[in-house]
Amino acid sequence: TDSGGRFDATLRAGTYELVIVRDSEPTVRVANVTIAEGQTNRQELTVALPALLSVVVVEEGAGRVPAKITLVGKTPAEHIGEPTADWLYDLSIGEHFRYTDFIPDDAADDSTLRYIEHFEYAKDGTLTFSARPGDYTVVVSRGPEYDRVEFPVSLKAGTTAGVTATLKRVVDTTGSVGADFHLHSVFSLDSNASLPDRIASYAGEGVEFAVSTDHNYVVDYRATIEKSGLQRFINSAIGLELTTIDRGHFNGFPLERGTGVPSTNPEDGTISSRTYGSFEWALRNPGDIFADLRQLGRKGKDGKPGEIILQVNHPRDSILGYFDQYGVDAETLEVEGQSGLIAPDPVTHPEFNKENFSFDFDAIEVFNGKRFELLKTFVVPEGITRDPVSCCPLVEGTVFRDYPAPVCDAAVDEALCNCGPGSCDGDNALLCTARAQAQVAAGNCGTDRDVAFPGVLDDWLHLLQTGKKVAGTANSDSHEPDKEEPGSPRTYIRVPSDSPDQVGPDDVVAAFKSGDLLMSNGPFVRVIANDSVGMGGTVVGGTVKLKITVDQAPWVKADTIRIYKGPNAQPETLSIEHPYGEVEVDLEFDADSFIVVEVFSFDPKTSLFPTIYPNEVPALQFTDVIGSLGSSLGLAAVEGALEPELTFVTTPYALTNPIFIDVDGNGFDPGVRIPGQQFAPQTVGRRAPTLALSRPIVTVPTEEEAARQAARDAWDEVPMRKKRTLQRLPRWLWPSNDPRDVRRVLVQFVRHAH
Repeated sequence: TDSGGRFDATLRAGTYELVIVRDSEPTVRVANVTIAEGQTNRQELTVALPALLSVVVVEEGAGRVPAKITLVGKTPAEHIGEPTADWLYDLSIGEHFRYTDFIPDDAADDSTLRYIEHFEYAKDGTLTFSARPGDYTVVVSRGPEYDRVEFPVSLKAGTTAGVTATLKRVVDTTGSVGADFHLHSVFSLDSNASLPDRIASYAGEGVEFAVSTDHNYVVDYRATIEKSGLQRFINSAIGLELTTIDRGHFNGFPLERGTGVPSTNPEDGTISSRTYGSFEWALRNPGDIFADLRQLGRKGKDGKPGEIILQVNHPRDSILGYFDQYGVDAETLEVEGQSGLIAPDPVTHPEFNKENFSFDFDAIEVFNGKRFELLKTFVVPEGITRDPVSCCPLVEGTVFRDYPAPVCDAAVDEALCNCGPGSCDGDNALLCTARAQAQVAAGNCGTDRDVAFPGVLDDWLHLLQTGKKVAGTANSDSHEPDKEEPGSPRTYIRVPSDSPDQVGPDDVVAAFKSGDLLMSNGPFVRVIANDSVGMGGTVVGGTVKLKITVDQAPWVKADTIRIYKGPNAQPETLSIEHPYGEVEVDLEFDADSFIVVEVFSFDPKTSLFPTIYPNEVPALQFTDVIGSLGSSLGLAAVEGALEPELTFVTTPYALTNPIFIDVDGNGFDPGVRIPGQQFAPQTVGRRAPTLALSRPIVTVPTEEEAARQAARDAWDEVPMRKKRTLQRLPRWLWPSNDPRDVRRVLVQFVRHAH
């Protein structure tokens, strides 16, 4: 409707139902509205008065503070066990999605029957909003450093319920501020959130330092923070997510925002002026992109750009991840390049040549949002002894690898040439055993196979083992708060002041250079070696007494510590007390290495709901899951194929940056080098983009068997994680074998929009 509640439309004659949808208010349905040919039907529709909730939030000793207010409902008895889409909301008429606790319903346990009816941010500690009438629990929060306050409330149409909440800061983070280095707003094409709404959400989640990183657009938050009156709660720096379609996403900060005045360099065109500082990236190699990004640093008195932090975002995202796009080996870091159906032509696109990969970055986003499936390398699940796709024998807990499919006789249906459900039943059991034996004999099941689903944590540990000191970060990649909460996770950085308004861009750079950063979505962790060496520091000698302190709000319930001593040694695992735990461990090293400490719980009972909702919807929301390149290629998905879970509750997790161990006192040098660094990157000049981003499929003979084998060979060359991504695409997005097919370009966009 318009602002006056009026609506008009031209409809075919017939009988209709009118549905009135108002956000956070009851949906009204008016049935049997008849529209006659050539006549105007006038309807006066009535909606109930809204139910209102008014909340005031204060912090002990600080007055009113920004906060998040969440309205939590309980599943009615008659709907227990039913999908929420069947009774809680209807997306088809415009009602908004509502998150649940994502734990199977148990009528005897109210903690399994919760859903989020609505949430809002109170930027100045006061807020009034409407909601559907009903009985709820109001949950008031302000990020992981604070406790939560909960109140029961009954909302009735035409009335206003009032709540006053007093929050306590219960986690001591003295010397650090919580920062988010990957945030988006309406200036990114995939976000509709205005700057005032974004700043209110950051402050409400307790983020103390926010870096603007919109896609290829430079934004400055400072004016909005000042206009919102939030300077004492949050500060900011200017950044940019340099977003390529096909080579990864890279953050740079702190930057200087451009003036918007067109460049006099004809090669720059108008991109820089229209985006306030971004630049052309198409068909250029990563080293050149990194160099240009570093030129955007804040200008000093001498006119030269200052230091920036260059961060690689979500490097193992299967389509938009830098490491995946260049085929970085998960165990050796060797850059192998792409292969298979979607590999670019190295002649027309030399920027994709493996020699042009660059390790010239300062930080790597180890933990992105709630994407635990990208955090750690996927291992064989408990109870699994054979790969359904390849038939290879498996050992639970070992790294799952990219095993090729078995070769079957032409008489075997393509869909049954595996060991998945239905292929090994009854009389076929011996056949599957024979396939497994043949695969082992052919050397297709060995540990030399590529890792199927690499984790960024393991990439980072291997990178540290080469002696390259790269900071690890955790960021929300938040585009809108109903998709990803800002500050979940966040990076705590060591700074000179606890007051956000006293923290500047130079302090951020210094924190990265020192390596004193903590990644966390809840637990606050301090680590000290030999009473004096913290994160980023170096212990001289091989004997280490490590003190680990874990501080948590009552609703954050991490219960396990894991200590990594380099990427290859077996980590030590310890339990901790809640909410405050302190342990000391004696460690011995006989060679240079490093220590990284992980604090976590993966028990669903320790879910951070409702303050942090679950990853309830997978990154790709398509039900038409297909497992082929189309009928023309005769390739099929295998039911039960092993892959990481894409949906899960969000549980506590924290990860320290390393403490380095210099055993012999001659400097930290683990003796491992990044392979392939003897290659000099090729310079790729700026060229006009083309659509030929993929290598045409080689023409094959027309005989059916030859065509099927050629298709299989090409498919087998595609890494498994990309196969899984492509298998989730709707059929119309699958590319054909025609190199002119524009869908071959569209495939690059669909893994995730970040």
